[in-house]
Amino acid sequence: MKNLLKNFYTNIAFPDSEYLTLYNFRRPYSIKICNENNVFITNNETNEKICNFNNVKKIFIGIDPNDAKLNGNTFLIQTESLKYVFISHQIYIFISESKIMSYISEVDSNNIPLAKATDKENNTYIMSEKVFIKNDNKLKKHKINICKFIDL
Repeated sequence: MKNLLKNFYTNIAFPDSEYLTLYNFRRPYSIKICNENNVFITNNETNEKICNFNNVKKIFIGIDPNDAKLNGNTFLIQTESLKYVFISHQIYIFISESKIMSYISEVDSNNIPLAKATDKENNTYIMSEKVFIKNDNKLKKHKINICKFIDL
């Protein structure tokens, strides 16, 4: 029986498989998930291996609630307690304010994912803008604490 992986936003089970990220009608990266906790990232245009993450804690698959064919358009991978990797048309590693609890990645009319995450303290992360909005009713954007951009 194949290993299954839970999408923690929709609670849908996904088998081990390969996905293509989406950005402006392009498919920049191939994301292969193996054994529920190993992720391999390849440049889909050149087939060059970019990086891999082993023994990850959680994998959030970008789900578009309006079109299931667009699922897997982005990814958010938890590698340590508060350390995450965001994969879209760019890849960056960041530290969250608290543990991320939900993730959604709706695609707009220009085929650009609008990925958002919410953490345990109800802070909202707007992934493409690299900002988060604290749950303090001030609606002020704060820069995400980026550790590293993965050079492509």
